[in-house]
Amino acid sequence: MGCELCNRDLPLEKHHVVPRLVWKRLKRRRKVRGKCPVVNLCSDCGKQVHMLFSERELASMTWEQLKKNPRVRKYVEWVRERDYAVGGHRESKHVKTEKY
Repeated sequence: MGCELCNRDLPLEKHHVVPRLVWKRLKRRRKVRGKCPVVNLCSDCGKQVHMLFSERELASMTWEQLKKNPRVRKYVEWVRERDYAVGGHRESKHVKTEKY
């Protein structure tokens, strides 16, 4: 199974859909229940999402909205074009530094 954003077959990390501190606050106010939903992202996509959006912006989006965001889509297209193989397995260090 690949990254849930770029679909590349890289090591994955769990990322909270809603920032953990925001989720805890909402839970205390009884606006949400259960555990915060997580998605599996490669480290490149996880870093890029945090470069593109503030914690407040991330808290206001659903996972589907984030995936459809034009800046995210542009990044995903860009990173897929630059994927490369190293040492027999796929590795990448692609994080775009400018904001879209």
